[in-house]
Amino acid sequence: SLPLPIPILVIEQSPGLARDRGPRAGVEPLHVPVHAQELRERMATLLTRRAQIVRIEGVSLTGFVQLVEMERRTCTLFVAAAERRGTLSFGCGRLVDAQCGERDGEPAALEILGWPVTAFAYQGVLTARPATIRRSLTELLLEAARLGDESARTDTRTDADAAFNEFDFRDEVPDPPANAPTPPPATPVET
Repeated sequence: SLPLPIPILVIEQSPGLARDRGPRAGVEPLHVPVHAQELRERMATLLTRRAQIVRIEGVSLTGFVQLVEMERRTCTLFVAAAERRGTLSFGCGRLVDAQCGERDGEPAALEILGWPVTAFAYQGVLTARPATIRRSLTELLLEAARLGDESARTDTRTDADAAFNEFDFRDEVPDPPANAPTPPPATPVET
């Protein structure tokens, strides 16, 4: 499944507590006293934002990110490959941030862009974070491809990538034994 954000609204006693702990991804604070109307409005906003996430199919991740850049879109992409998850954040078509496990910025972007098989979803919202990526998308795509080529030379296929592609049965179809009888030629059927 994709790493889609879960909307979280936290009720806190003091606005100072949120600043002391620093920003938390996906968590929006609401401070006491809580007014019912404000709570309803904030919940509706969070749920509407979550409903605007669209899964993209029929295009590769590299092709789609190039389209995002060309169209100068502001969005967040939620990307999944096997057991790996990550996000790519774009502001006006520029890749500004990436998150993948403990990595962020360019190392995370290179890892995500290098995954050979992905599923991803689009949300037309950018989380307000400082830019962590300085290089252009083109430079990152070329570097990810180079790293992928180097990796392919040393390891033809990883178990994680094989597990993600549920339609790849090559390893499960055994070769016929060397002494197996040759099947008879197919006879044409007249209709």
